[in-house]
Amino acid sequence: MFNRPQFERETTRTESWQLPKRSGDSLVYIALGSNLGDRLQNLTFALEALKQTSGIIFEKASAIYETAPVDLSPDEPDPHSFYNAVIAVRSNLAPEALMQACLTVEDHAGRKRGAKPACPDLSYYSRILDLDILLIGNFIQKTPALTVPHPRFHERAFVLLPFCDIAPDARHPEKDCTVRDLLELLPPETVAQCQKLPPVAPWRSYQAG
Repeated sequence: MFNRPQFERETTRTESWQLPKRSGDSLVYIALGSNLGDRLQNLTFALEALKQTSGIIFEKASAIYETAPVDLSPDEPDPHSFYNAVIAVRSNLAPEALMQACLTVEDHAGRKRGAKPACPDLSYYSRILDLDILLIGNFIQKTPALTVPHPRFHERAFVLLPFCDIAPDARHPEKDCTVRDLLELLPPETVAQCQKLPPVAPWRSYQAG
């Protein structure tokens, strides 16, 4: 049985009327990451919280990969490594509503949203939980609020490796190539920095295959 993290605030299931819907549903891929606290528990909390959100149906999860921090702010002298995974869900939520659902899960996990680094494209802070929407079917959107596909996931081994676990043939709608193709374009030394962790409870119950 899943034990809720001590930092979780008491919440109720998100009601369907609160989140705008679309007609039909899409296959959505979401990246999960954590490098603070109990990282496995944080990822498990995120998955369970998304499963309990109206308009989201969980399908499968990748293995968890451990990766050294990338592009963290220089004022973090000794950050912990990240646990990363990718999950597939079906959703009929509008893209902005799906993003809001992810932000709400991050907030309930205890994520603090302070000042941004001076170079937001290059520097990031450690975080208890980070959820990024990678793909929403073949949907493309570029607005100040949301960019889909995620603008940098094709450059990140810690995203592409778990993504390949569950959907190697998923296609990037702008680059017209598969996730497997994108992974093969990365430098081998970058890929080698990501360590696949052995299956462990409770996460192994979510993994595909």
